[in-house]
Amino acid sequence: MKTIQQVLIETDHKSIESAYFYEHPINLWEVKDFDDITIGEFKNSISARFQDFLNRLCEMNAEASPEKQGILFVYKSQTQDIMLGEEVGLIHADELMGTEELENLPSYAYEFTEQKEALSFLVSDNKLTQDNIMDVIVDFLYEISFFGYDQESLEEEKKQLDESIKECEEHPERLVTFNHEEFCREYGIPITEEYPEENEKERAFYDAGMEYTRYCKAIELQRIKDSFGK
Repeated sequence: MKTIQQVLIETDHKSIESAYFYEHPINLWEVKDFDDITIGEFKNSISARFQDFLNRLCEMNAEASPEKQGILFVYKSQTQDIMLGEEVGLIHADELMGTEELENLPSYAYEFTEQKEALSFLVSDNKLTQDNIMDVIVDFLYEISFFGYDQESLEEEKKQLDESIKECEEHPERLVTFNHEEFCREYGIPITEEYPEENEKERAFYDAGMEYTRYCKAIELQRIKDSFGK
């Protein structure tokens, strides 16, 4: 398996840029600092910054975690959405090799992971993953730039997260719950009519989707696990 950094190096950067901004477009109305330039100039500025971001990642010294080797992979998923789709997941190699209950193996978010560590993640050689390699790249870039291309606000966000967790643990009485109907009435949001047995049918649909997703995920994980024994 290659690292995600190797994949970035070997993939055309213009193609990555096109795929990334197709999935995560920038709305011009959200940008406040570019009122005095043309759309073309704005596009060129964004493109140059993104390409600098990619180049920096390719040149960075990746540092794998001594305890947890991450593996990125794609699996088929069907939860709340009507259509079947694919999801990109991150698992840890030691947990994969240490369990037979693959359906319950946890996947991890990694927006709080430093870029130099994330670049050491391996990318599964499974066919489904390789067939959707651009989705893996786009998802990876979005996660590691969640707090900026340079992760400029990462430490502050980590601090706020730790403080929030501590407050929840020490003062559970401050946690607020919301009643959906009361919330809708307060803010003038129309309450959608519920059909008889709708909740029961919706739950059955959700449970079936989750079972399908766990099954598909386990198939892909078993293939990754088997590849370590070759």
